[in-house]
Amino acid sequence: MHGVGAARAVYLTCLLLLLPAMAFRSARVFNAPAEDAARRPIPSRATIYLNSIVMLLLLFALAWFTARTFGYRVFDLPRLGAREFAAGAGALIFQFAMMFVSHAVRSAGELRDMPVNRMMPRSPRERVLYSATSVVAGISEEAAYRGVLMAILWYALGNGWIAALVCA
Repeated sequence: MHGVGAARAVYLTCLLLLLPAMAFRSARVFNAPAEDAARRPIPSRATIYLNSIVMLLLLFALAWFTARTFGYRVFDLPRLGAREFAAGAGALIFQFAMMFVSHAVRSAGELRDMPVNRMMPRSPRERVLYSATSVVAGISEEAAYRGVLMAILWYALGNGWIAALVCA
């Protein structure tokens, strides 16, 4: 990699400034009081899932294009050993433990009224779109954030730990 380059500068601007700004705007609309929602209704879940798929595919395309400008191979996987699998298993166990604790400390009413439940699919079509969104999100976000962004920041900052903190 030589210098930051125009493609990488655009990529950093999109991932570190534009996407967070769009996410905050969406959160503000989604969590608006009921009287505001009457003036500006929230789109259907299916529309949100489809829009998310389109945005995630655009994110992946941007990551792929940017990676090609400096020779980064998005799907080049390192050899994984027992230590990496143990770390992954430990992280998965920790995640399930945190989910258990989260459910244990909340009442049934609190769990039912959580804002995230408004986004859960309710029809077979919504379940298909939700599943597709989940798969596309997993691939796109890993490639964009933990792949290309991590490589660019590690190179630009010269420190993998700082790059990982920014990516997180």
